[in-house]
Amino acid sequence: MRPQVGQVINNKYRLVRAIGDGGMGSVFEARHEMLGTSVALKFLHPELSKRAGLVQRFLQEAKVSAQIQSPHVVRVSDVDQSPQGLAFIVLEYLEGRTLQTLYEDLYKAGQRLSYADALEYAMQMIEGVEAAHKAGIVHRDLKPDNVMITTGPKGAPLLKLLDFGIAKLKVTGELDRGLTRPGVIMGTPEYMAPEQAYSADQVDARADIFSLGVMIFEML
Repeated sequence: MRPQVGQVINNKYRLVRAIGDGGMGSVFEARHEMLGTSVALKFLHPELSKRAGLVQRFLQEAKVSAQIQSPHVVRVSDVDQSPQGLAFIVLEYLEGRTLQTLYEDLYKAGQRLSYADALEYAMQMIEGVEAAHKAGIVHRDLKPDNVMITTGPKGAPLLKLLDFGIAKLKVTGELDRGLTRPGVIMGTPEYMAPEQAYSADQVDARADIFSLGVMIFEML
């Protein structure tokens, strides 16, 4: 059974509202019952948990994301499973909109992103990707839907990279190599480096640089 609004997960997190639903999982805003703080819970769809490798990939996302220390990457604070077998990741709760949503809002208003904003956003995305690469992690699916625009402590735009679900650890032996099989295309074609279309399991940091380049070109 899929998680429901109002449900309390592991006697700790009360689901407040659904934020999003994708092919692999769903995301909810949740309230920590003891602390009263807001978090985001990302669940793997229960029907997918029966497929070999998907739970491992889901848990891999948490493990990978938790290693990256950057204000420009969403924080992972916990990973667990409910007594019913629901695998979930606890993330910092972000308020804002994705870069993709900003594109759409500007288009509807007949406006364009300013050069100053485009360059500021580009620098923040680069810093987030740099932190991931320093940790030995390649995102492999950078796109406007995976960039959240929030507000920093002083009111300025603060960008955070989301969804390291198909990220690849370069450190040999850290993760099951079988999770990414040769010949399987992973990523989003519009932002994907050409070599990734041929072999997702072989790409390195340059694939992320290609995707960043596409996004920066698009913003400008």
